[in-house]
Amino acid sequence: MAAALKERGLTLAKGDRRGVVAVDFKGDVFALARWTGLRTKAVREKLADAEALPSVAEARAEIAARMNPRLQNYVREVETTAARDALKLAFERTEMAAHHDAEHESLRAGHAARRTT
Repeated sequence: MAAALKERGLTLAKGDRRGVVAVDFKGDVFALARWTGLRTKAVREKLADAEALPSVAEARAEIAARMNPRLQNYVREVETTAARDALKLAFERTEMAAHHDAEHESLRAGHAARRTT
């Protein structure tokens, strides 16, 4: 049961009010008995070492410690992508400005030619 919950990103913990709870990556707490539809006694039987589980606060701290390196990698990846996209957009903006300047000069020349004729 613990391995199946861990695969789904949940951490088992000793609840404050309920026996055994699951904590997700956001820190939300779910009562296993209520969540699975099993009786509390059945949950306790499936988890023989329920007393050895960390508290909810400890489980949240453990999840935060695991998530921090992943989040730092994600932030680095997003910043790299944003920098690359910013360079691309700056190049496109300069090209567009040059194109607009050329069009404007062409129109100005056409207007001047019409005025003189």
